[in-house]
Amino acid sequence: MQRKLFLLSGVAFVALVLATVIGIGGSTPGSDASGEKLASFYGDHALRQGAVSFVLALAGLLVVLFGVGVAMEAERSTWRHVLLIGTGLVSASAILTAFIHFALANGGDEKVSPAAMQALNSLDANTWVFFNTAFGVMLLGAAGVILSGTAVRWLGWIALVIGIAIFIPFVDFFALLATLVWIAIAGVVLSRTEAAPAIVAAPGAA
Repeated sequence: MQRKLFLLSGVAFVALVLATVIGIGGSTPGSDASGEKLASFYGDHALRQGAVSFVLALAGLLVVLFGVGVAMEAERSTWRHVLLIGTGLVSASAILTAFIHFALANGGDEKVSPAAMQALNSLDANTWVFFNTAFGVMLLGAAGVILSGTAVRWLGWIALVIGIAIFIPFVDFFALLATLVWIAIAGVVLSRTEAAPAIVAAPGAA
């Protein structure tokens, strides 16, 4: 049951990420917006944009649980270490983005200087670089774990392809979207299968 809940945390992670991008967050000023425009926008929407930060921080926890769930698929595989490091990086990127966005949301009410608001907005708009790298490491680790530990090998091959594609310029955006789809599908599919049993050496074996 614990393994299943961990895996389904991936579905919840995707739902929260989409909620922040499409639902709660809505449309925000572009990276070229003036400091005055940013201060006005975030001053008027401080509560809503602050909520985005808290939702993203929660998503950071859920992706770690998902990574642990996938790692259970092949507990003796060295690839599980890559997977766990990757999910840790994804979690860190979500928390970092939440931190920056919260500072930006607070900036409108705290009368932060226009230059500082522009700097925060630029950082907020470019955290995808961190996300892409983190997702790439996670997917490559997941591919290794799944290909060595489960019968659902097609999930592993897809993770491998996406994990490579996310490091390729211009292709990375579509790979990022595919990553979210993969996490949701993997969470559901793997939760409906049994984890591969750990291989234990017989007493006296060489």
